[in-house]
Amino acid sequence: MYERMLVLGSEGFIGQEFCQFFKLNNIPFIATSKNGSEQTITFSLSQPNFQILTSIRDQYDCVIFLAAKTNVRWCEMNVNEANLINVTNAIDTLKFFVGLNKKIIYFSSDYVFDGYTGNYGDDSLKNAKTVYGKGKQLLEELIPKITNNYLIIRLGKVFGTKPEKKCLISEIANTLYFNEIYSAAYDQVFSTICVHDIPKIILFFNSQELNGLFNICSKASFSRYQIAQIIREILGVNENLLKKINLRDLPFMSDRPLNTSMTPTNKLAEYNFQLTDIRQAIEIVSDKLKSSVNLRDN
Repeated sequence: MYERMLVLGSEGFIGQEFCQFFKLNNIPFIATSKNGSEQTITFSLSQPNFQILTSIRDQYDCVIFLAAKTNVRWCEMNVNEANLINVTNAIDTLKFFVGLNKKIIYFSSDYVFDGYTGNYGDDSLKNAKTVYGKGKQLLEELIPKITNNYLIIRLGKVFGTKPEKKCLISEIANTLYFNEIYSAAYDQVFSTICVHDIPKIILFFNSQELNGLFNICSKASFSRYQIAQIIREILGVNENLLKKINLRDLPFMSDRPLNTSMTPTNKLAEYNFQLTDIRQAIEIVSDKLKSSVNLRDN
């Protein structure tokens, strides 16, 4: 079991969750961030400097590789820089850790699929259509060639339970609750996973010394419109605030895969993982949002 963790890219939504989980469970870890802080060391895929990681090489056994440019639109607008960060420098960084004999836990995306069929399994054919997805696909294919000590975690759409965090549920909930129109595509379909479930699953997989690629998501899939409809109903806001659209109606969406729903790895059922239900998470976000507004108004 690899107990000492290096969180590469701790400032992101998932990275913050890992750090909080490690602190609560007294798991030793080191975290990196692009600009560094009192609690993190400086490391950026834009200009990777391996000297600091070498100097602390004896303080971690396993690398949770979250660092990346994840904004799909930004990657399309900045192809060269996106490929430098997400591909070239990411590969150099992975090879550096492999050279140190560290286990790699690399986070990938459902965007490795073209979205034509949906219900993609762990071993389904990849055919990415976006710059971001092509980078993830390339690294998924590279990692098994350079090490046999790895986990590739392919996530569904990640949601959380905090209304102030910008993610799937909170973005929609905040828009609708404050009486703004939200346009949601009925033909954009994906699987989901709660951010709070991710560290528990990864740490357990690691404790079992699993290696390979795994889809981590719930069994159910949803369109963005379906999720927005549930949020609207729970919030109790005017139905006219929710606009049902085709994904291609939105600007810059012509290249986006439509149905990236995935079949969860059978390891989740084998180990009896109970994932957070998205409706339950929506109710939590709704209650917190209403409470925060009431407190502010009073």
